[in-house]
Amino acid sequence: MFTTAEQAGMSQAEFQIYSKAVAKEVDAAKERLTTKLMRQLAREQKSD
Repeated sequence: MFTTAEQAGMSQAEFQIYSKAVAKEVDAAKERLTTKLMRQLAREQKSD
């Protein structure tokens, strides 16, 4: 992931769009992982 517009070779406006898209995808991935882990935890607690 790029941290500056210059690194990405983008204008500042393009970089803002890119950054928002990356942040949105990171949030979605965290949500998927949290859901997966919570389901696993629930299964483990049921089996105890």
